[in-house]
Amino acid sequence: MIAVAEQFINCGRRRIPVVEDGKLIGQVSRKDILRAVNDFIYKDCD
Repeated sequence: MIAVAEQFINCGRRRIPVVEDGKLIGQVSRKDILRAVNDFIYKDCD
């Protein structure tokens, strides 16, 4: 997750493709990463 966040910051990308066995299977967006970080930070607050 950190490597993906670094790509967003350093390369100015908004989405990063997810590839498996040479085939596109999805994409990760900046919002996906921000949501995952938020969930991780506040998981113990529930």
